[in-house]
Amino acid sequence: MPVQSLAKHTLTNMAIPFLNNINLDDNQLQNAKLHVTSSAPTAAAGQIYFDSTVGTETAKYYDGSTWISLIQYTTANSTFVNLAESGTDATRTLTASLSATGTPSATTFLRGDNTWASISDNDTTYDLTGTGSTNGTAGVLLTGSDATTDTVLIVGSGTTTVTRSGNTLTVTSNDQYDGTVTSVDTGNSTFISGSGGPITSSGTLTYSLSATGTPDNTKYLRGDNTWSAISGIYSWDIAGDTGSETIVNGDTVTFAGGTNVTTAYDTGTNTLTINSTDQYVGTVTSVGLSMPSAFTVTNSPVTSSGTLTVTGAGTVSQYIDGTGALQTFPTSDVGAIVAAAVLYLIVSGKSGFESVGGFASNGYGELSPDGYGLTSVIIAEMVLTAFFLLVILGSTNARAPKGFAPIAIGLALTLIHLISIPISNTSVNPTRSLSQALFSDGAHLAQVWVFWVAPIVGAIIGGIIHKALFEKE
Repeated sequence: MPVQSLAKHTLTNMAIPFLNNINLDDNQLQNAKLHVTSSAPTAAAGQIYFDSTVGTETAKYYDGSTWISLIQYTTANSTFVNLAESGTDATRTLTASLSATGTPSATTFLRGDNTWASISDNDTTYDLTGTGSTNGTAGVLLTGSDATTDTVLIVGSGTTTVTRSGNTLTVTSNDQYDGTVTSVDTGNSTFISGSGGPITSSGTLTYSLSATGTPDNTKYLRGDNTWSAISGIYSWDIAGDTGSETIVNGDTVTFAGGTNVTTAYDTGTNTLTINSTDQYVGTVTSVGLSMPSAFTVTNSPVTSSGTLTVTGAGTVSQYIDGTGALQTFPTSDVGAIVAAAVLYLIVSGKSGFESVGGFASNGYGELSPDGYGLTSVIIAEMVLTAFFLLVILGSTNARAPKGFAPIAIGLALTLIHLISIPISNTSVNPTRSLSQALFSDGAHLAQVWVFWVAPIVGAIIGGIIHKALFEKE
């Protein structure tokens, strides 16, 4: 008896019922049922069981590291996508690819007939020919440059109607208030106030700016709803070869052409162009240089090639006046200059020092703290110096109470500073003006003459007034 039959006979005689479903003929396992469970059994390589978890029922085998599902599937190609299989029988890989013909690139696109194709550059322009109804729905016939004709309908709906007249398309809304207004009132905002309301029958509503202050051509509406002047921009001095003037806010400055010079202004680019037609054409055979007496020029003129050398003259006790001549500082100024120099050395020794600026120097025009012009500064310095001298002479007069002169003089000088610091930075003392201007970073030294002339004239006026009114015969 074969081994298989012997085994079957022996097992059958052992009365194990489930073995009746096993047929080992031809070395085949037939009519056997896998282990059915919803949780994986203890794994061993090659083991098989049936996962009965609802919704994911499938047979699984253990490959030595993980349970692998035995899934039946089919693949098929579609119009645009092809599927390809690869891998082993146990582990399959599906690769999807587009099936379009042609070559894909940065200039081609997938067309509806499954072809990689370029989009033709066929820009079409349209002309409005003006056909369509005249009420309700307006049809606009567009004839394209590619000889096609399209109709675009612009349709009114609800309270909106569309009409056309010639090449004009009008869209009208009928959703307007329909009723009786019994009262109209005014409301106020931060900058605008209204008056005249409420109106119940007829009347006028008036709106105006509510800013405080008085508006004029020097004032602007400030963010706190106040008419206010903008400090520091109202005036400057302008001078030509002949004539000068102080320009104030609101003035118009005209750039006019002269002999061989033309001017043109382009409003589109806000550009002022100055052209000169008097241009030298020829050969220069000699170049000379002339300087004021405070300077020495050597090697002048140069007729072929060379260098003009300018050398300054004078000593530390001298300065150059407005004419270019050397002048010697008055002896009384030396102390003030030394004091200013000491102050400059102290200030410039600070870490991060860059500039002393105006160094409390006196000036007019753009060098005035509040932009006062030359005339204003001269008048202020003359009047305040005369007043100061009257206080000094009066408080030291024999008829004045003794011991109070320093108080009167000090208070007077304090008042003078409070008045004139915004105007000229306060001089009433030529020596004080000169010593500071020597160390300033601006053009104050060129304006020092004003603060010599005005205080001296003011002192003379003060002396004359005091002599006429207070001195004994």
